[in-house]
Amino acid sequence: MIKKLYYISTRDVRKNRADAVHIMLSCQAFANNNIIVELITPSTIRDEYIVDKNSIFDLYGIKTPNFSLTELNTHISEIEGKETKSYKVVIEKLKAFWSFGFSKRKSFRSEDTILYSKCYISTLPFIVLKKLGLINSLIVFETITPKDSLLHKIIFRNSDKIISHLKFVTNDVLKFSKTDKSKIFEPPYFTQYKELEQIKPKKKELRLELGLAENDTFVLYAGKTGENIKQVQYFVDAAAKIKHLMFVIVGANNKAIEALEKIKIKRSINNLLIFPFLPLTEYYKFVLASDILIGYYPATYHNKYHLSPSKSGIYLASRNPCIFSDLPSLRWLFPDEVVFYAKPDNVNSLTSRILEVAGNKEIANKKADLAFKFASESTINNFAERILQFIES
Repeated sequence: MIKKLYYISTRDVRKNRADAVHIMLSCQAFANNNIIVELITPSTIRDEYIVDKNSIFDLYGIKTPNFSLTELNTHISEIEGKETKSYKVVIEKLKAFWSFGFSKRKSFRSEDTILYSKCYISTLPFIVLKKLGLINSLIVFETITPKDSLLHKIIFRNSDKIISHLKFVTNDVLKFSKTDKSKIFEPPYFTQYKELEQIKPKKKELRLELGLAENDTFVLYAGKTGENIKQVQYFVDAAAKIKHLMFVIVGANNKAIEALEKIKIKRSINNLLIFPFLPLTEYYKFVLASDILIGYYPATYHNKYHLSPSKSGIYLASRNPCIFSDLPSLRWLFPDEVVFYAKPDNVNSLTSRILEVAGNKEIANKKADLAFKFASESTINNFAERILQFIES
């Protein structure tokens, strides 16, 4: 019987990036199963997204946190012009997590305690400690992007259980590491259905609150944002082609906002609104207030075979139609009846789909309803419960 779970984070959670959202909500869901959960993260200093530790849970809309957060003393900087070099980040994580693991070795001697990790570098010290016989706890590793590298092979071969989000990820883990397939589990995809259901204002009221026009049709992209990111470029190109719809970007940092505003002026794009990173509940409001949601990723190897975007769990629960890139990873996760697919890396395909969805509300609403049904049956709590059942099996 699992009594305590230490969750080792890839990075700090004071900035609500997609992986941080996944980690925070996973910790809350694991703890809902009467398990003591402690999230362990490196600390980072930055010149944007400065959030007080007492406000971290608010950033993710977690009103009553049931897990604790420990930030290790790492010297990692994301301040522009003073970014910590990659090799120094590796050294900082190795030092900090070795120190933590060694100091907590008595806790990790219990077989009722689980080490759950998403970070390759930070898992290595615990594998060494276990090899030395200083800890006995199960090491469970959740992988998104396996690589044919020595570090990844070491992690896969020495983890007791592996959580894989896609059959393609599982296939690559097996190919790269030749580990035992029986220790790999593919959990159900999770959505933020319950979180969105807690937001009571309707679309009209949300638009008034957010300063969006009541009668416009809004097409939304939310996520990684920058002038050189392909999915953003495609979205901006679509806005330039479809002048009668309003396009909204949520999640831009200061540098990206400045660059995108210049592009708007240069290309005379007057139907594009740009908003910064927001607390998760505010981001939910933009998703609910929009009409069409875009997850249009370029066809890189990662996106084709390793992509399991957490924002899709928000999109599908919104009761709004979604347009995604037609990629094997997304096809595996989301059936055709819940999502509109467009050819990747093809702006004409994207714009055609947007116009089709905007012009056929009956068909669009039917898919949106089926997506909502899919989301309501695939929650974060179900995701966590199935993983814990696998660990204990």
